[in-house]
Amino acid sequence: MRLRKRLIDIVEPSCAGHAIREVRIGLGYTAVQLDDGRTGVAYTLGKELFRGCTVFSGKRPIAGSPAEEVLRYLDSEGSAWN
Repeated sequence: MRLRKRLIDIVEPSCAGHAIREVRIGLGYTAVQLDDGRTGVAYTLGKELFRGCTVFSGKRPIAGSPAEEVLRYLDSEGSAWN
């Protein structure tokens, strides 16, 4: 089983029924806060980053979206963000 799928299977039950309150997307780090205050930070490895300062052009708005829906983007190869 792929690591991304395993992460989704582990995390999804704890975020079910929650919405995304805040999202901050930087050049390498992304932070997400749920409606109950739980917060997570992720780092995108250098080879996955675009060169230079880019504007996020994916699904909007993320804030207010169901957490389990956004979590599934982890296994989307980027297509769900478009």
